[in-house]
Amino acid sequence: MCIGGNAWIHNGWKGPCIADVQWLKYSIAAGNDFSTLYAPLIRDGRMEKFYWAPTREDRVGVSMGIFKEDGVTRGEVEQIVDTFPGQSIDFFGALRARVYDDKVRDFVKNIGMEHIGARLINSKDGKVSLLTASCNLTVSLPNFAYSLSMSRLLVVSVNVSNSV
Repeated sequence: MCIGGNAWIHNGWKGPCIADVQWLKYSIAAGNDFSTLYAPLIRDGRMEKFYWAPTREDRVGVSMGIFKEDGVTRGEVEQIVDTFPGQSIDFFGALRARVYDDKVRDFVKNIGMEHIGARLINSKDGKVSLLTASCNLTVSLPNFAYSLSMSRLLVVSVNVSNSV
């Protein structure tokens, strides 16, 4: 396959004839769900599809990248990956987002809605330190992971993803 390259065909056949040359453009696309694309683009013969089924080691490696800034050890990542073997890679990104969502909720709860603007804009206390939210795998990550897993099961069982 040619990445961003050109090929040419003549009357449906590759060949040396220069008259009536039609140039083909090759593209590579990456995505999670191509079923939402324009149907003629994805039918057989128009698009080659390569499916990636990550191994455990792939999932651990990607998850290490996700949790890199949070000080989570490889052993902790392996534990969470092994606890949820059927989850997709984006599950672990969503899991990290849940930790930060919880930190934001705690911040708003502690400051109070009436003081949030004053704390965020030109505050004497300096910058908000939410970016240093640590992922505590022994307490918060398993709880968030089970909650996220259950919500995904609920979406599948209610068939919400197919109703759009």
